Parts: sequence; C-alpha cells; structure tokens
Amino acid sequence: MSPASPSSKTVPLRDVMERLGDEMQSAANACETLQDTVSRLLVAKTAESTGPVTELQKLDALTQTLWNLNAFVAKLAVEADEAASIDVSYALALLSLRDLALSLDRPEPAAAPQTSDETEGDVDLFAEG
Repeated sequence: MSPASPSSKTVPLRDVMERLGDEMQSAANACETLQDTVSRLLVAKTAESTGPVTELQKLDALTQTLWNLNAFVAKLAVEADEAASIDVSYALALLSLRDLALSLDRPEPAAAPQTSDETEGDVDLFAEG
C-alpha cells in the first residue's frame, strides 16, 4: 500500500528558490557558529593530533559550500521567470524536518498596508496630545 499523495500546492518558482536560499543561509550561519566553537575547543589539542584540525577543515568546506549554494540559488531566484510556478507538495512531503518543511512552505508575506501620499515616509515618534 503506497502512502497517500500530498495535495497539490503550486507556488511561484522564484518564491521556492528564495526560501531555499534563506534556509541555506541559515544553515551556513549555524555552521560558522559551530566552526568557531569547535575551533576554540581544539586550540589546546592541536599539538596532540591533526585529526581534529582535518575535521574542522571539513566543517569549513561545508560552510563555504552552503554559502556558495545560497549565492547560486539566490541568483537563480532573481533570474527565474516571474510567471513560472512549481508544485512543491511532493518535495515537501519528502522532508523529515518539520521546521524546515514549514519554513519552505511558509505563506506569502502579507502585503504592506497602503499609506497616503501625505504620510508616506514620515515617522511620528512623539504624539502630540
């Protein structure tokens, strides 16, 4: 018996790529933080073995890969045809990380409320009254 198919969800390709780029950026930031932490922990152990340093270099390569993929996907998102759409339902169903799936499936940001020409760009920090 096969699993139930997810309901179809078609979204603009550009939006999917932007979300994917955001997730890569977030992962790269996490890798950089981890890399800094591990590096500080290994400073005293470098004289004992080069193994940890080699592993730290692999973490650095992973971080750089994520940053490069982020830049690549971000550029593709800008270049993507605004009219192009893609069904993401099956791809989302493959994700085992719930937070990642929710982030990639987030709804479109709400449109900013329209302001009148009279107040556009003005900030009233101190109300008179």
